[in-house]
Amino acid sequence: MIPIVDPTTLTKADAYKQAKLIFATSGRASLDPNWFELPENLQHQWHIWFDGGHEVHSATYSQRENIWREGPKLTLPALTTGENVDQVFHSLLDSDYFDERPKAIGVVYHVADEFAQAELAEFTTGLSVAEDIQMMRYNLTDEPVEFLADKKISEELTTWRLLYMHGAMAGQVRFVAVSLSRYREAFSKKLLIAGESHRIPVRIAITAAPLEALAAMPLIGLPQDEGYLLVIPYLKFTVVFAMNSSGELVSMRSLPHKVEIPVPSGFGDILWNMAIRAEIMGANEPLVVLAAKSSLELQDITRELYTYSARHHPLRLHGIDLSAHPAMKAVTHHHLEFLIYSTSEIQRAREETPALANTKTFSNLWDWMAKQSFFNIGKLDDQYPTLADLRLMHLSVWVNRLLVCSLFLAFGYGGYSIFTAMNHPSWGLTPDEIKISEERNAQLLRESQEIARTNLLMQPRSRGWVNLEFLFQLFPEDSGVRLDEFNYSMASDAPTKTAIKGAVAANGTIGAVIGMSRTWKIKGMIKSKGLELLSNLNSQRGLRVFFEKVEKATGDSSYQPDPSRLLSITLTQARNSRYNAQTTASEILRDPAVTYPFTFEAVITQNFPDKDPLALPTEKPF
Repeated sequence: MIPIVDPTTLTKADAYKQAKLIFATSGRASLDPNWFELPENLQHQWHIWFDGGHEVHSATYSQRENIWREGPKLTLPALTTGENVDQVFHSLLDSDYFDERPKAIGVVYHVADEFAQAELAEFTTGLSVAEDIQMMRYNLTDEPVEFLADKKISEELTTWRLLYMHGAMAGQVRFVAVSLSRYREAFSKKLLIAGESHRIPVRIAITAAPLEALAAMPLIGLPQDEGYLLVIPYLKFTVVFAMNSSGELVSMRSLPHKVEIPVPSGFGDILWNMAIRAEIMGANEPLVVLAAKSSLELQDITRELYTYSARHHPLRLHGIDLSAHPAMKAVTHHHLEFLIYSTSEIQRAREETPALANTKTFSNLWDWMAKQSFFNIGKLDDQYPTLADLRLMHLSVWVNRLLVCSLFLAFGYGGYSIFTAMNHPSWGLTPDEIKISEERNAQLLRESQEIARTNLLMQPRSRGWVNLEFLFQLFPEDSGVRLDEFNYSMASDAPTKTAIKGAVAANGTIGAVIGMSRTWKIKGMIKSKGLELLSNLNSQRGLRVFFEKVEKATGDSSYQPDPSRLLSITLTQARNSRYNAQTTASEILRDPAVTYPFTFEAVITQNFPDKDPLALPTEKPF
């Protein structure tokens, strides 16, 4: 694994060099999105559970098949110092632990040997509860000193995460920080190095086992109609969660054990006082739910609490032996914490316990609070290029290859062109042959110009049938128009010495050209329907639309509107003095003009400038 430096401390050039080195030597260059995925979302997972005893429990989980298996053996020294991590990781790739060779491994370290809480500093943000939670989550990860009441904490030795008491009442603590020590990060970092060397994505999370156990309890069975104290014992401590009748978390305590004593000192009084403060007394007998990992552990705690209940305050006890519970049969080592990593089990909990699923406590536990990692792998990810950066670098590699290939092709084509030119027969021509060739080329140039001028001169500029179509498009059938006069003319402008745009011969210009103008003069009588057609033409937009219509109908490009081709119209309208609304049929037969209420005269002009492709050449073609 190459040494990685925080890119924010480097110059842009050095950060780019480091990114290129990572891209060239790291498996991240494969653009596998699993390099940036959360460990609980990966198909193949390795779960490590440790409670401070002599054994380390290891299990693998195949998410697709929802199957738990015994994991590779892991010794206590290996877990503490990171010895032989590479050999253990190599054994994970064996088919004995998964149904197939994993392409990525999510590692979850369930810490069950410690669980402490710390008070948060008092602050007022003015934000909503959701915004407060988000802000504290990120700051407890990145800048915990700013939010903890104790400013003398060591960020190098301890890490903190947020726990929100959704059921806390006014005056009670709503937010606490739970903490774990960071001595497990040595093992985690060596595991990351092993993954890098094998070019396999390894994503790691270090989680607090009590929070995971609380999140998994609805799968085992919890009261839903009254408040209770949930007791989950571990080897070195016992954690107690106070839950109200709505299923919301009210308070939490972590009680350390004395050496070789499985029950905290003054356990009964602690439970009684927690029940009073949380106001979950019920019928003056608070309900205590005990979830123990073995029947022997359950007996020890039950015996202690029965004795306290008989001598001091009555307690109602409900014991759960996790090792004998049906829901734990398929889970290796019968660890309650493993259950929440099965998506099907969480879905079953949402369906079977809708009352708990709708609580903020269990909703947040299942979404993020129980699985929040005490190993800040996000900070480590920030030192590597993002997936978008890697994709861009991958694209740049292909662009560079394409540029190199283009450069070689350019050199090759240039060399070939030089070789072909130097071997051309013209290099062997005599002066007389060169002179004859030049004269022939000059003659060809003149002929080419003559052909170009002839072609330009012969272009169709005015066609009779197109003018008839022009009239038909202007006044369609039954448009209420009677024409008395229709004249069409085309005239030329004064000649100018200029080059026609787009009409250039091989070695010269066409020569002098002249612009032209076309005029349509229409006169007659018209009814209201036809008058509306003429009104539409009485604007530049209307003229352009009409000429586009004629060009589309005839295919004549001379009617195509262009900013350089000026269109204009002069429209004169008047009332027909011969119009008689009461005329008879016999009068109409003698003089149809009496049925038209209006007369009109329209003059439409189209001017072609001398730079138009249809401008006329004035020089002789040949």
